[in-house]
Amino acid sequence: MTYQHGTHFVFLESMIKTMLPIGSGLFVKLALHAAREYPKECKTTREDIDRRISKVLEEWRQ
Repeated sequence: MTYQHGTHFVFLESMIKTMLPIGSGLFVKLALHAAREYPKECKTTREDIDRRISKVLEEWRQ
């Protein structure tokens, strides 16, 4: 998969929310340059990857 916008580290959105329930958006923007330039696009990328990986893991469990 390729995405037009994303950071060099793409953490799953759910993982970021679990690790940092408060301030996760601020952390991503401060830590990763691309997230500052394209915050909505990078978040959409993380959410899409999160959905795809969750679906694969659920299929694997079954």
